[in-house]
Amino acid sequence: MIIKSRTNIKAIVSELENMKSEVDPNRINELEEEIKRIKYGSKSEDDSAYLINFHYDNDRYAIIHDLRIVYNKEKSNQVAQIDHLVINRALQCFVFETKSVFGKLEINKEGEFIKYFEDKPFGIESPIEQNNRHIDVLRKYIDEKEELVPRSFGRKLKIDYRSVILISRSAIIKRPFRFIFDTSMLIKDDMVKTYLNKFDKVNKNSFNEKQLRKFAEKLAKEHQPIKINYRKRFGLDKEQSCDECSASINERVMQYCLERPERFGDRVYCMKCQKKYQVTS
Repeated sequence: MIIKSRTNIKAIVSELENMKSEVDPNRINELEEEIKRIKYGSKSEDDSAYLINFHYDNDRYAIIHDLRIVYNKEKSNQVAQIDHLVINRALQCFVFETKSVFGKLEINKEGEFIKYFEDKPFGIESPIEQNNRHIDVLRKYIDEKEELVPRSFGRKLKIDYRSVILISRSAIIKRPFRFIFDTSMLIKDDMVKTYLNKFDKVNKNSFNEKQLRKFAEKLAKEHQPIKINYRKRFGLDKEQSCDECSASINERVMQYCLERPERFGDRVYCMKCQKKYQVTS
């Protein structure tokens, strides 16, 4: 059962397209790249969402797409931007991170990720570590929010979190041996059913359909969408003051914050206030 569908990007792309006539000509290429990045990323996530829905849209599973959780205990502002979540009646929670990687992807024995473009290597962030952070935030958020903790006959139930990294099916993946560095959770998106079958304990029910739906709906309501101020990012909104202490900031500091929406939530902070916000995704 689909509890939350994918976010539609049409309005975002339309806003960016309309800004072309206003933005500084020197930043047109940057704007075009942002539009391209959003479209490519959305295409990969749409493809993955289709396959997940195809295999798991039934009463034994709850599906949540595009879930953004903010864990703000002691103003830590830790964010989990989860692409897809599949929860079964055994309370296994499969947390998916989708990457639009085309061509060759290499993971070395240290677990470092290298992407190739026109045969040139580029280091990229590890999606394995990224998704582990997402799971850590989600786990803490659920554990500390009493009304979210799943129960059966008054007894707290344990959630089994599992990380799954989905890569474009056309990618060529070079991996180290599993005993050196385990990348088994990184799969091509069309292998999602085969991979999950190895772990799926859906027949060992902890929940019935009604309980599973109730839990997933409560979790989906915790979604905190982010609204990126693209006009500010591309210099069309000239306000330049810290959103926390109101101190004046220069354009370089403002741009630094706006280029990191998952850390600062599309707000701008002076260098002193930036220290209060941790990098979590």
